[in-house]
Amino acid sequence: MAEEVMVDALPYIDLGYDEAGVRDQALAMVEEEARRYRPTKNYLEHLPFVQSKTFETPIMKAEFERLAHLHPMETLHLKRYELPTPPAGKLTDIQAWQECVDNSLAQLEHQ
Repeated sequence: MAEEVMVDALPYIDLGYDEAGVRDQALAMVEEEARRYRPTKNYLEHLPFVQSKTFETPIMKAEFERLAHLHPMETLHLKRYELPTPPAGKLTDIQAWQECVDNSLAQLEHQ
């Protein structure tokens, strides 16, 4: 009895997932743990209170404020991601097309 070890968590099993009885054994271990665990109303009460506002950045504060007031999230501006063709008067202009290609390459690099 003195050499018996009490395991308080499920062991990590690397092999044998498809062997007979492995799933049943794991479920039995979960059931045993659930039977022994008696949750309290606040199981963290013995720990000191964390001052989470200490870590809030101005951006986080603004986002929490937006959420608190149920304001919708600002939509993304997709205009910068558009790849326009040259204007109607310059559809045959090689330089205009080169500018469009350069724009697309710059956008690709940014992404």
